Amino acid sequence: MKASTSHGHTLETIFLLAASLVVFLLYSVSLEGGFVLDDKNNIEKNPSIRITHLSAAGLHDAARQSVLPTRPVANISFALNHLLHGYDVRGFRLVNVLLHIVTGIILYRFLAALLAIPAVRKRYGPPGLVPLLAAVFWLVHPAQTQAVNYIVQRMAILAALFYLLALYFYLKGRAAAAPRQRVLYFGGTLLAAIFGLGSKETVAMLPLFFLLLEWYFLRDPEKPFSGKMVAAAVVFCVAACFFVFLYLGKNPFAAIAASYSGRDFSLGERLLTQSRVVLFYLGLLFFPLPARLNLEHDFLLSTSLLAPPATLPAMALILFLLVLALIRAKKDPLLSFVILWYFGNLLIESSVIGLELIFEHRVYLPAMLVVLPIFLRARTILPAALPRALLLVGLFSCLLLWTYQRNTVWADTVSLLSDSVNKAPASYRAHLNLGIALKNRGRLDAAIDSYYKALSVKGDYVEGYYNLGNALMLKNDFRGAAANYFKALALTPADVDTHYNLGYTLAKLRRFDEAVYHYSEAIRLQPDFMEARRELAELRRSMQKLYRKQKPAE
Repeated sequence: MKASTSHGHTLETIFLLAASLVVFLLYSVSLEGGFVLDDKNNIEKNPSIRITHLSAAGLHDAARQSVLPTRPVANISFALNHLLHGYDVRGFRLVNVLLHIVTGIILYRFLAALLAIPAVRKRYGPPGLVPLLAAVFWLVHPAQTQAVNYIVQRMAILAALFYLLALYFYLKGRAAAAPRQRVLYFGGTLLAAIFGLGSKETVAMLPLFFLLLEWYFLRDPEKPFSGKMVAAAVVFCVAACFFVFLYLGKNPFAAIAASYSGRDFSLGERLLTQSRVVLFYLGLLFFPLPARLNLEHDFLLSTSLLAPPATLPAMALILFLLVLALIRAKKDPLLSFVILWYFGNLLIESSVIGLELIFEHRVYLPAMLVVLPIFLRARTILPAALPRALLLVGLFSCLLLWTYQRNTVWADTVSLLSDSVNKAPASYRAHLNLGIALKNRGRLDAAIDSYYKALSVKGDYVEGYYNLGNALMLKNDFRGAAANYFKALALTPADVDTHYNLGYTLAKLRRFDEAVYHYSEAIRLQPDFMEARRELAELRRSMQKLYRKQKPAE
């Protein structure tokens, strides 16, 4: 028996090492890509992560002074990246790839522990290769390419890693016989949960899944409402209230309302739209063609139950799946748990908080268990080994090919953003981001064209006017640049950079008094803006020289 177990562990290790190597090779083609979207503010333009040596003060500033101080674990990881190699994108992406591989290994261990629970094993039989296949399916799936390549979404990866680790330690603690082992495992559970919460707020759903693990798989079926279950439910309710007030403050309703400031949609419209978004994510998991994957989706807003017409059917299908989870909870608890896992782990980002409507990285954690019931059921539907093997070879070949193809797009920023514009031509932000990337490559005419397209989609797009002004200024079209800066200021009168750039542009047009005013405004809004102070002083000296030159001799 021991020899057989040892042989099984050896095969398991070989499979995991092979899968890790394959994942590394798949993502090695995209290591050269650049910073995109929120990478700019959270990493590239974040002075708090620019540490030059290890110190408690430096790590504290990176953790708490960054753009998102509620995610200190991720912020520190970015600072450590910067310490090692500055802003070399390859280092940041390599860490994301390695963390993705580690998360896949933890997923395998969690699934193996879940299927080894006596009640689960009795109902579904020996797990066999199912945990390994499900984990590898998730690891090489094309839908995960955004979370891995979009550097700042290391936050999502770390959150998922610690989330799984907490659940795995919890299962091990519940199965442990020795008190010391239980203490160690439950201590690990608490530590992993803390690190997860320091990575991303979505880990706040963890108490719910502790409770669901207890209800579905660990409780005594003869005592459904035992003291332990009641205590677990109370702990869950207390934790839920704690997280609501921790992240939303004393007035959660006001915080939620404030999250819609500047959005193009209301709370009601977002809730209606998310019914289609979460099903779109589900569709990506089962049909992940690269043509369906995009950095930014041009997703039609739902304004009522029938606009667009797919809204009501989407809501009905979600309701059906949730009812199915309740109906099948006793006869097929794993299926019920997986349904709740998918929707429950999308709840924070796909409900009332006014976040962007859709991003593929949000499905990173919810996708982890989706194929588990399917792989388990496939053993019954296809008992013969050869058909199962052929089906698996075909499935994984498609996943590998599509992930590789998607990663080749991520290998270059302009190719990625061009792909985004081609797939979402009505996304003004996609056009803007392509314009910025083109400008950074020195392709000013193409960049200007992209900015005009962004403004044609959204006429009050302040970033469009600002960046168009920048590009025209680089072409020495100071009159055109000034016109666009004025339009940007009409929308955001207190923008420091726009005042500064407009001051510089007006000085070039010899409109000195106006230039002085805008430089002065930039300094008033940001007193430590030393460059603006220098430019203003130089302009005043030039104006005095010009005045003396023009002053007639007495």
